[in-house]
This record gives sequence, structure tokens and C-alpha cells, in this order.
Amino acid sequence: MPEISAETALFFADHAEALPLYLAFLRGLSDVCPDPVCKVGKTQISLSHGGVFACVSFLRLRPRAQTPPGSFVLTLSLPSPLSSPRAAAQVRIRPGRYTHHFLLAAEEDLDPELYALVAVSLSLAEKRAPRARL
Repeated sequence: MPEISAETALFFADHAEALPLYLAFLRGLSDVCPDPVCKVGKTQISLSHGGVFACVSFLRLRPRAQTPPGSFVLTLSLPSPLSSPRAAAQVRIRPGRYTHHFLLAAEEDLDPELYALVAVSLSLAEKRAPRARL
């Protein structure tokens, strides 16, 4: 099981029921990106590997009464819009770049299709990452 930092524990303090799902997400993520850098902020956890490829938050996509307990939002940047109903929201932020928000509520949501989308977002982030100058 991945270890969590004090900052991560604090991030989940008001949403403790979502922590097991987040840890399950990290375990599955290890096949796509074995060593992501997790930067914990006040409102989100940014996952990066060269560039930010995913964010975890408690963004409200639905009214509170319709949001499953223990859920969180995974945000990915993809090169095109998805026609899948899995994306709870998507926004074109510029040509060739779309932000997608996924509401993850159960381990069944952590399937190969989701991790394939994470891999696409990771690839896009690595292409955008600043290169060292010689």
C-alpha cells in the first residue's frame, strides 16, 4: 500500500471515506507511471512526471445530495473531447487540449479504460514539459 504524507492525510481529513479509493487509484497508477510526483495543495493533489498529468480534488460536479460518499474527482488533460459518458464535464481550453473531469466513486471505476486515459494525459504532459537547455 502506498504511504501517505502528512499533507495528504490533511487533504483527506474532511473526506476520509475517499482515502481508500485514492490509495487504490495510486496502486493502479503504478503500472502507468511508477514514480509520480504528488504535490498536495489546499484544493487539489497534482500528479506530475515532467509535467502535471492528473489532479485529484473534491470539485463539485453535482449537487452534494447526488455526489456519492467516498468519491473524488480526477482531472485529466486530453488531446480531444471524449464521447464517453464517463467524463462528468469537459472543457476545451485551447486547440488540441481538453480538460476532462471524472467522478470516481468506487474501485470499479478504476478500470483499464481509465488508466489508458491517464496514460494519454501523461504522454501529453511529458511532451509539454520544459526541456533543459544546454
